[in-house]
Amino acid sequence: MGNYEGKDRSLFFKQQIADKEEILNLVFGISEAGVCISDSKGRFVEANQNYCDIHGYSREELIGQPFTLVLQRESRDSAITLYKSFLVGMPEIPVEWNAIGKEGNTVTVLMNPGYLIADDGELFVITAIIDITEQKHAKDVIDSYGKMLSEAYKEIYMFSNETKKIVKVNREGLQNSGYELEELLKMTPLDLWPDMTRGSFNTLTTMIETEEKDLMVHETMDGSKYEVEIYLKLLRDVSPPLFVAIVHDVTEAKKLMKVRQELVVARNIRDHIIPLNPPVVEGYDIEGTILSSPTMGGDFYEFITVNERSTVLCIGDVTGRGIPAALLMSGLHTMVRSLALFKAGASEILRFTNIMLFRYAGASKFAKLFVGNLDRGNHRLTYANAGFQRPLLFRANAEEPELLEKGGYALGLKQDSLYAERNLTLDVGDVLLVFSDGVIKASGNDSNEFGLDNLVSLVRKVMDKPAAAIVDEILHAVVKHIRPLHVSDDMTLVVIKRSV
Repeated sequence: MGNYEGKDRSLFFKQQIADKEEILNLVFGISEAGVCISDSKGRFVEANQNYCDIHGYSREELIGQPFTLVLQRESRDSAITLYKSFLVGMPEIPVEWNAIGKEGNTVTVLMNPGYLIADDGELFVITAIIDITEQKHAKDVIDSYGKMLSEAYKEIYMFSNETKKIVKVNREGLQNSGYELEELLKMTPLDLWPDMTRGSFNTLTTMIETEEKDLMVHETMDGSKYEVEIYLKLLRDVSPPLFVAIVHDVTEAKKLMKVRQELVVARNIRDHIIPLNPPVVEGYDIEGTILSSPTMGGDFYEFITVNERSTVLCIGDVTGRGIPAALLMSGLHTMVRSLALFKAGASEILRFTNIMLFRYAGASKFAKLFVGNLDRGNHRLTYANAGFQRPLLFRANAEEPELLEKGGYALGLKQDSLYAERNLTLDVGDVLLVFSDGVIKASGNDSNEFGLDNLVSLVRKVMDKPAAAIVDEILHAVVKHIRPLHVSDDMTLVVIKRSV
């Protein structure tokens, strides 16, 4: 798949944009929204005319280009990270963003991306934007637009005022309801929400029709499993009039509110740890990335330049999620960085950080950590491992990769743990892949893990590519494997490739 120029796929993209436009216009009265679709690599595959007009590009100039084309340079890294989060199911959140037009002008937009699953399972992101360049300081207007964009990504069902049967449903409703479109078009809202009695439903629709106001209805689907909030309104400007039901999962919303508040704090902590750019090491091509789970685990990585010859890599996974994991991560990072800058060896770094974690972090707190010191003068990596996933070394002239030594206990488990230090020499074309277990343990609803064999097979095919491309290929393959989307743990990757 992936042939975006094919007739069927092109029609699919256009239909999804048309559906989104219809919902925004019909339900929320927004006719000026720009809508675009981009693939898992962030390339535009379709855009409506409003989107093109907002940025000053023609459709032909956008299709096939990365979405970063319309972003200011200083915001591209954070945008890519956010984009990857939406691909793995991060809840849709309206975001205010400064974009850049074709002529170099600043365009402020309010956007709301959401993931889109094609019929063949391929992943895309569909994004609706509102141009608020002239309204940047009109808080009420922006808040109102933000609420509308957010609502547009909920389940939305339209049903006839006369027959009470469903006549339209958006893609979110189609995917989440579990029914085929033909089945839904034969149903009434009472079939979807059986806890709502016919009498109460008729009373509600009558009240909305006569009193011209919107009401909130709280019902429970399937006993007490899914508490939903149904927002009902009447569309009077269409003929015949239609009722609209916008469905919220209240239980999940309450959880998400708490998670989002913690995520803001936790991500701010980790953003100060994760390097914005890989180190520049003569003769080497280096890249690293983290794809966070919705609740953000404890993965982190860092490159520490000790001097012009020595660069220390550390990649770790601490226990916990959210703020507790971020705080532990921050403390561990500070210890490792301080020891590395004092030129402690890899085994010494692990020994001292282990003692500190054991004494002060508490019995339930531990961390897995891989530390390697790259000496570019003799192309030697000296490393030690404390319970972290064993890295893979792909030799340019070998069929099978080497699985590096397992190492000792995770940090914080035993006060007197010692860690062996080992050396390896990197030759031209060799690729070292250091990765968290979230990569190979990633699984979808079928519970089949991505696995080490798939990872090895993939890297062998792409190891001739630059480090950044290798990272992208791995992430793309893992995300494709776990559809429908479910990321239960962070995925962290670091690639070190000797180029000359």
